Amino acid sequence: MKPFLEPYSIALNPNLFSSFKMGKLLKRNLSDLKDYYSDQNAVKEILSQNNPLIYKVWEMEYEGDGRGISHGMTIINPGQIGGEYYMTKGHFHGADSGDEIYVVTSGKGGMLLSDRSGNCQFIEMVPGNLYY
Repeated sequence: MKPFLEPYSIALNPNLFSSFKMGKLLKRNLSDLKDYYSDQNAVKEILSQNNPLIYKVWEMEYEGDGRGISHGMTIINPGQIGGEYYMTKGHFHGADSGDEIYVVTSGKGGMLLSDRSGNCQFIEMVPGNLYY
């Protein structure tokens, strides 16, 4: 993808954001996240019947020289696997990777933050708030 050269705006609305023709769309089904859930019997039972879409994310990565901002929009579908709510793939940030800011536009949920030592913090997320 080319770096963003011109100013632009994107409505924080999933339908409008998804029609913006830059970036890429990634879809994650239960089969992509099967190892993330504690109740592996529930995972196997659900996968024996179907492979539900857990979330989709539009990624717009800055690939130019120097500084730039990457951004995206994620839609997590409602649902549970063995009592655990649908979730995105977790990941760690290295010392040289960028920070993340989340803005909730609808629904509610939570963010579970963990460091490599196992210290965890849960933050409830609600519409209209920005989370760093």
